[in-house]
Amino acid sequence: MTQLKRRDVLLDSGAVSALAHDRKLLEAYLRLVKEDYDGSIRIPQPVLGEIFTGDPRKDVVVHRLINELCAKENVVDQLTDAIAKRASVLRHKALMVEDDIEPTDAFVVSYAEERSARSSILILTSDFKHINTLVGKTDCKNIDVEVPR
Repeated sequence: MTQLKRRDVLLDSGAVSALAHDRKLLEAYLRLVKEDYDGSIRIPQPVLGEIFTGDPRKDVVVHRLINELCAKENVVDQLTDAIAKRASVLRHKALMVEDDIEPTDAFVVSYAEERSARSSILILTSDFKHINTLVGKTDCKNIDVEVPR
């Protein structure tokens, strides 16, 4: 049996929303992570600050997604001082070329950069341009960016 190359998938808020609302899309990415990679789907903690509305009718699908992803392991990656500081540096660099980089996007890329030392990373995002700009400010060659499809 061939050992799979590890690849983790990080979700930004747009990707969480896309997977929460499209069961077939979620199943496709879960299958990809399980069958093609020895990895997991992860949610950086700052993303939680963008995905909840306070309306239980809207938030139920997001809660369902998080509960399903966390069934076997906690998939919410905690914020550390090092990740927060690096996100700030990445955002500052990216703001020199793009004027509307959101802090949460910088956090997602900072998490990706930190995890990239252990595995390759796929960032799923609805904001390809900004995330890709931020990834370009890292020296990482094993971070890919994709819009959920």
